[in-house]
This record gives sequence, structure tokens and C-alpha cells, in this order.
Amino acid sequence: MKKAIVLGATGGSGQVIVSELLSRGTEVIAFGRSRSKLEHLMKEHDHSQHLSYRIGDIFDYQTIVEAAEDAEVIFQCANVPYQEMASKLLSLGESVMKTADILGKKIVIVDGIYIYGHQVAKGDENHPKQPHTKKGQIRFEFEKLIFSQKWKNAKALIVRLPDYYGATSQNSYLQPTLNGLAANKTTVFIGDLITPREYVYLPDAAKMIVEIAEKDESYGEN
Repeated sequence: MKKAIVLGATGGSGQVIVSELLSRGTEVIAFGRSRSKLEHLMKEHDHSQHLSYRIGDIFDYQTIVEAAEDAEVIFQCANVPYQEMASKLLSLGESVMKTADILGKKIVIVDGIYIYGHQVAKGDENHPKQPHTKKGQIRFEFEKLIFSQKWKNAKALIVRLPDYYGATSQNSYLQPTLNGLAANKTTVFIGDLITPREYVYLPDAAKMIVEIAEKDESYGEN
């Protein structure tokens, strides 16, 4: 992979994917709507000659088309606020998939595991999708949109992460716990202490995501 674009590059997963791609010598276009955040990202990477940025609106596919024209792979890391998911998530999916279809690009969608619903055992990518929450049901519709037959030229894959943590993920459930521990202070934990939960360290997840994106056989799958 010589060149990639990361949509939502200043978010938690976007930042680590940018870093992972740069570590492999890939030329990266960081795409977002905040010039100040994108410029801060540039400074964090010492104005790397392999990193550039483009300002645009994730809901305006034409701005993404212009930015992504020379990229081999599109990494979709942008998200919508929880309270706006029902009204905006499918519009976001339509925009990024329309871009990938127009340009005939590979696109990697970073998403969660809500669509699997209640789990009683460890699952793999073939685990049945039985969402029992509104958020899970919306995410299931989002997946159907991503893999819709109407996209003739785009090649999409979805990478599903459990809850995650890391320096770039200050809004994750586990981060307040870790921040308190790091400061040697009394801390908090969101949720009960009995239910087993799975967490992934975001920089590790970025390595896996890029590895998966490099393989042609990954596309069309979760």
C-alpha cells in the first residue's frame, strides 16, 4: 500500500491508523473537518513528508472524492455522536461508499460489535448477528448498506473492535479507569465488576487493521 486516506483522522482510531500507516512508509492523507486538529496531527508527526491533510465534510461525498482520488485504500474511522446515530449513520455510510464506488477503491470500515447482540460464548466473524438494542439494529442496517449490491466498483471490508483503550481514546469506557490508575488516584469503572469484558489496545488494533487491509481476500467480509 503506497498511499491511503484516513477519514476521521483526528479521532481515536483514526490517529492510530495514521501512525501505523506512516510507520510502514505509506503516504497518508488525513481527512477531517477541523483545521486546528489536523494541523496538530501534523505537528505530532513532525510534519512528516509522507503526511498531508485535506479538510472536508464526511457527509459531502464530493469533498471526499477530491481528497481520495490518488489513494489506494480508504480507511473510514469517522463516527457520529451517539444521540445522532439514528439520523446520521446511514447518511455517513452512503457518502463514504458512494465515494469508494465512484473511484473504484478499497474501503476499510472500522466499527464495533453491537450488531452481534447478547453473546454467551466467544465468537468469530461468522457469529450470528442478533442485535437486541436500538444501536445494534442501526449498526446492522449500516452493515447491509456497506455490503449492498448497488456498489459495483467499491471493495469494502468491516473490521469490528470490542471496547478499546489507549492515549487517543479518551471517550472510551475504560479510559477513566486507566487515567485514575496512571495518576495514582482513586478511580472509577463503568459497568459491573462481574461481567467479563474484552478490550483491545488501539495501537495494537491499528496493526491488525492495516494487516487485514493489505490482503485482497479480506474484502467483502467482517
